[in-house]
This record gives sequence, structure tokens and C-alpha cells, in this order.
Amino acid sequence: MYSFPFRSLRTDYGLTCGKWINADVLGASYMLGMLVGSFVIGLISDKFGRMTALMLSVVLVSASGVIGAFMPNAIGMECNQLA
Repeated sequence: MYSFPFRSLRTDYGLTCGKWINADVLGASYMLGMLVGSFVIGLISDKFGRMTALMLSVVLVSASGVIGAFMPNAIGMECNQLA
């Protein structure tokens, strides 16, 4: 699903050969962020309505994408994907 961008992240952050575990953690943090985010947005949708939850999701995904484009290292990228 995200193999092409993930290969680019491996080379951009130098996650090759001896640092392969960091690449796996980067992928796991992405999926953990999706899990937690979908649960929280579901609760927000139940309380405030679908449109509010949708707009919040759009803002958060957009902000996360812009911030992620300027991350200088893999640790920052992992934190950004969890948020």
C-alpha cells in the first residue's frame, strides 16, 4: 500500500542495512497512528457529528503532511506519524 514512498523514506533517512529495525518501527508507527486516529475521530464523530470529525481529519492530515515534508530525521517522522 505505501511501499513506494516507504522505499524513499528508507533512502532519505539512511535506514538501510544495519538500521533496518528503525524502518520497521517507522512503518509500525504509521499504522499505530491510523489505529488511534480512527478511534479518536470516531468518538469525536459520535459526540459532535460527522462533518466536524471530517473537517478535523482533513486539517490534521494536511498539517501532518506539511510537517512531515520538512522532518530532518526518522525519529521526528515517527512522532509526526503518531500524532
